[in-house]
Amino acid sequence: MAFRTRKTESDNEAAKAPRSRSLTRDAMRRLMKNRGAVAGGIILLLFIFAAVFADFVAPYNSTEGDILDNYAAPTAAHPFGCDFMGRDVCHGSSTGLASPLRQGSSVRSPPSASA
Repeated sequence: MAFRTRKTESDNEAAKAPRSRSLTRDAMRRLMKNRGAVAGGIILLLFIFAAVFADFVAPYNSTEGDILDNYAAPTAAHPFGCDFMGRDVCHGSSTGLASPLRQGSSVRSPPSASA
């Protein structure tokens, strides 16, 4: 024979109470709801990827040009086309991204004064 226990008001309130979430989980949930923030994060990751792998994304030298390719339209070989000297614009853009990335990652905070 099973005994039934009577539920009290405090049992019902405990069952209805929301589960606690960590601050990180709550922040990620709110971030993922914001489509603009997600799109901006993806674009930022693409820029970082292009800067880190600049030599693989565009294997051409950005300082040497080919006069026959001046003002060339975008193609598979030159995704952003070429400038007036026949230099690959894609490689110039990706190496231009790499320099600030290296400088920003090497910045340190000044040493703290100890008393």
